[in-house]
This record gives sequence, structure tokens and C-alpha cells, in this order.
Amino acid sequence: KCTSNIDLLISIVRNATSRSDAAAQLMRAFEITDVQASAVLDMKLSKLNKLDIQELVNEQKDLDGKIADATDIIENESRRNKIIIEQLHEIKQLIGEDKRRTTIVLQDTNSSAAVSDRIQQEWLIYEDGLHGTTDGKLTITNNLVDAVIAYDSRDIYCFDKDGNFGSLSAMTSAGHLIAGATVNGAAAATKIVVVTKNGNIKVSNIGEYSKVFEKGKIDKLLKLKDGDAVLTAAIATDSDYVLLLAQDHIVKLAVADLPVASKMTVGVKSGYDTINAAVVTNDASKLLLVTTGNGKAQGKVTTVKDFSVNKRGAQGQNVPEGTIFMHEFQDARQNIYVTLNSGNLGVVVDRSKVSLKSRTAVGAALVNRAVSSIKTIL
Repeated sequence: KCTSNIDLLISIVRNATSRSDAAAQLMRAFEITDVQASAVLDMKLSKLNKLDIQELVNEQKDLDGKIADATDIIENESRRNKIIIEQLHEIKQLIGEDKRRTTIVLQDTNSSAAVSDRIQQEWLIYEDGLHGTTDGKLTITNNLVDAVIAYDSRDIYCFDKDGNFGSLSAMTSAGHLIAGATVNGAAAATKIVVVTKNGNIKVSNIGEYSKVFEKGKIDKLLKLKDGDAVLTAAIATDSDYVLLLAQDHIVKLAVADLPVASKMTVGVKSGYDTINAAVVTNDASKLLLVTTGNGKAQGKVTTVKDFSVNKRGAQGQNVPEGTIFMHEFQDARQNIYVTLNSGNLGVVVDRSKVSLKSRTAVGAALVNRAVSSIKTIL
């Protein structure tokens, strides 16, 4: 701008009382910034010849072109993507082929599968694996053995009564009759906890089961004595608890307080010769407890925090007489499942049937069935 009227430029500089006065007059006359006015005042008179003026004009045109190009890139998404692709190809040529072992699979994040992967849901585990719905309706059969909350079925690990342990897919592919399931969902999980029907508890480091978690194979949980069977097995952290139901009492043992044993051992005695049910969970969870009052199944939900921590061998805390079923009951659960000793189909009960009550309170009637006809309640 200043070079377009050199006579005015020289006149301003010549008649100014000081450098700051000259700068102020230049800013007003040519509508330039303080920095630009300072640069003009620093410019030598030799720069005012036609050749140097043309160089400045050319430089301004070049800068204007670069600004216009950058603006177009910012506003044009397809052009941005094209530039990124070209740069990625250049990087690939520079570093060579990708030799990593992990396969990267592109997934449509708008698909229902991608969204469901990030949402916990309820999975019903049967002796022979997962079952779908029938004509869009939820039906259960008498070989339902567990209900768990997980993000993905690949996070579910199962066990049978004989102590075989593996992923859901591995156990079903091998034809094992599943007795229960656990979820590998906690990053801090370091232990595998096993409880047997005859009252043994075994805690092992999760690293001993690399055959299961790293190779996708089936492994043995523990050494079972004759006549004994696995009641539950769970992937756990040191902040979890083992809750045992026996003789109308519940014993709450801290996983961190239990001795750690090698994989193929029988574990330690709990203090009870027979266990009705066992759950491995934390204080943030709840328990579904079912009693046999008046020959009918009566259910309630009780917080794990409602039970104090015991030492191994302790009698535990009283629960209503006739409490025969105990199962972890997470907030994401929608239903209660009742399987029957006779007939193929079970009963689905809405969770609203049960309310939160203290450990000594009796629950509400769950289903109009005689207790003797019920196989299990989850």
C-alpha cells in the first residue's frame, strides 16, 4: 500500500516530529498496522526503486495465493481426505509394509453391532451355550444355568461341574455341559476363585491359566476330590468377596484374605461341609435371595454391603429360614429366571417383582409354583 504512493510516504516521514509520530501518520494514511508501519520506517530508500517494489508486489501475490489455498483445504473435506491419503502412501513407502501380527478391521461405527459392543447387556447361559429368542420372544428352558452382564460374549468364560474351564466358545465347541459362567471385565482382575459343593475354596493367580486366556484352550480349575463338584468359578480382584450360602447363613470372605494356591490343588476348607450357593462379587453389587416360605418361592434383593466380612470358619450371618437360592443381581438385569424340574420351559419373572430389603427380611412371592417343582432361580 505504501509503495503505491511514494510521494505521500516520503512527505509523511519528512514532516513527522518523531518516529512514533511518523508511524501513527502512516497507519492512518495507508490503513496499516503498527508492525507494518515500523517495517516501512526501517526500509532503506534503495528499496523504493521500481524493481524492489515489484518484488514486494510479487511476494504479496504469492502469500495471498497460499492463504487462498490453505482456506480451500480447510473448507473442502474431500480435498483434505485426498491430501491425508497421499501423505499416508508416502509414509508407507518410507517405512515399508506393516508387519504387525494383529489384524486391523475397519468397522462401521454407525452399525448396531458397533454400538452394542459398547453397551453392557444380559446374556443367558445354557448347558450347551447361548440360545436366541423364539419368534422374537424370550423363552427359557430347564437347562438354563446362568445369567451374566457383559459387553460381548467373548468376555464370558464358563466352567463345568468337573472343573473344566474355558471361554464360552471353547467350552461349547468341545461339548462340555456348562454349569456356570463368569465375566472377564475388570482390568484389575488378578485371581481365579473356585468354590466346590463340599465347601472347598481355592484362589489361584490368573496367570496360571494362560492356556485359557492366551491360547483359547480349556484347562482344569483345580484338583477335585471324589464326590465333589464345582459350584462356582469367577475371575476376581482383591477387592471382591466370596459369599457362601449354607444352613440359613451367609458367610462373606474377602478374596484378599484367602491363601493363594497353585492351580492343581484342592484349596482350603470354608468351614461348611455343604454349600448351597456361592457368589464372587464386590460391595457395589446386589444379591437375589430366595426362600421357601409357605412352600412358595419368595424373593428379594439385598446389597452385598448388608453383610459384614467374616473369617474363614465363622458361622456367618443369619438369613431367613429356608433360603435356598442366591445369585448375583446387577442393576442391568431385567428379569428373574425360574427353571423347573419337569417340563421343558421355565418362567420369566419381571424384576419389579422383587424389592430391595435387608438381609433378615422375607421377600415377596415370585412365582405360583411349588418349591419342590423348581430346579433353580437366577
